[in-house]
Amino acid sequence: MKMTYFYYLLRSTYQNIRQHLVINLISIFTIAFSLVLFGLYSFGYLNLKKTLEDWRTDFQMIVYLEDSISKSQLNSLRHFCESSPAVARVVHVSKKQAMQRFRKSLGKDSSLLRGLKENPLPASLELQLKNKVKDMQAVENLAKQIGKQPGVEELQYGQQWLRHFFSLMKLLHIAGLGVTGFLFFVTVFIVSNTIKLSFYSRRDAIDIMELVGATRFYIAVPYLLEGIFQGLVASLLSVGAVYALYYYLVSWLRQSFPFLQGMVSLAFFTPGMLGGFVALGVLLGVLGFLVSFKWIRGS
Repeated sequence: MKMTYFYYLLRSTYQNIRQHLVINLISIFTIAFSLVLFGLYSFGYLNLKKTLEDWRTDFQMIVYLEDSISKSQLNSLRHFCESSPAVARVVHVSKKQAMQRFRKSLGKDSSLLRGLKENPLPASLELQLKNKVKDMQAVENLAKQIGKQPGVEELQYGQQWLRHFFSLMKLLHIAGLGVTGFLFFVTVFIVSNTIKLSFYSRRDAIDIMELVGATRFYIAVPYLLEGIFQGLVASLLSVGAVYALYYYLVSWLRQSFPFLQGMVSLAFFTPGMLGGFVALGVLLGVLGFLVSFKWIRGS
């Protein structure tokens, strides 16, 4: 009995799709177009965020050491930095290594340093922060704690640049949530109105089914399955379209700007994100059905 009923639902869904193929195609392409816009925005947002975070990995907090710092003080300071939950890596740069770096940065002009009788550059500790550090307050608290340790002469961590960076990341996050919410509701609105046209064209058939005793559930399920089908097909089409645009963009950048290779790396959605994208398409189909079916029965 259950199998017969399930077979009827699938058969009714298939017949609805076949008999109203044009309307289904309109709904599918409407959902797909909306998802392509959402996908392109998500692609741009994720890659911009990734680029900013990649820039951040180059950021270091430099702890300049006093020349009189003892070995025990140095070991204690290094242990203190390494044990901080905000620090990912600590590198000790001796006075000799600092001078070697400076000579290398000068290139041909390094001959200007030959007259130096002693090395004026201080030793230092270079601290790389963990990605979980998301605000300026955490960085400033760490700097204050390190600055109180014996043997520390000065700290540099690009306060102004870092403050602007965290502000930009926060703004990007807020804008991302806002635009995502706006696109979602606009998409639901467009999809629901498209499906309303589909329901309206079948209103007589729905009324006849009610007259012969069909329950609301019995009538609605095939249309619900139709909405799921539309969302699934549309999401797969949109994923293919976004990937094609991504592939074209990557190829164009490689051919037009070969010097950017290694500097700019565009990433496509992960398998988990793609699964979420397909689920979003199905959800849009379901929401479009719910809004539309409620409207057609309430009018």
